[in-house]
Amino acid sequence: MRRREKKNVAALACGGKEKAVAEGGGEHTIGAKGRANNFSGAQGRKGGNMNVSEFAKASGYAVFTKGEDRAIQTGYCGDFLSNIISRATDSCAWLTVMNNVNVAAVATLIDCACIILCEGTEPDEALYARAGALGIWILGASENVFEAAKTVARLCGV
Repeated sequence: MRRREKKNVAALACGGKEKAVAEGGGEHTIGAKGRANNFSGAQGRKGGNMNVSEFAKASGYAVFTKGEDRAIQTGYCGDFLSNIISRATDSCAWLTVMNNVNVAAVATLIDCACIILCEGTEPDEALYARAGALGIWILGASENVFEAAKTVARLCGV
């Protein structure tokens, strides 16, 4: 399923409210180029040496929910949802401290391999339930976002 097709799925992830995904009600181009905050550096260069389950075991991160066991091909750090929607790439590990149900909607839109909640953040009840229902991996790291990003880069080869 491509990003444009996932718009309705993401709306369901937010309880049918697409505006919850777009902060401030602004319009966003899904699948836009210019993904400056991805770990993999140059566009098009992707890693993908490790699946999410392997990464969870190797990193020692908490596993809150599980989903499809996909390769982590890159990473993206961010909390501003509209930036994540327009800049994060498919199959990324998304590192954030956001822990509400909107995270599940955005994760569905960007088709990320997993969400890593950093700084000891845990999913709130609504995010936990929605991510579980949608089959989205949510991992938890006690490290700050920078240190967790280094862990992803080192273990996944991205």
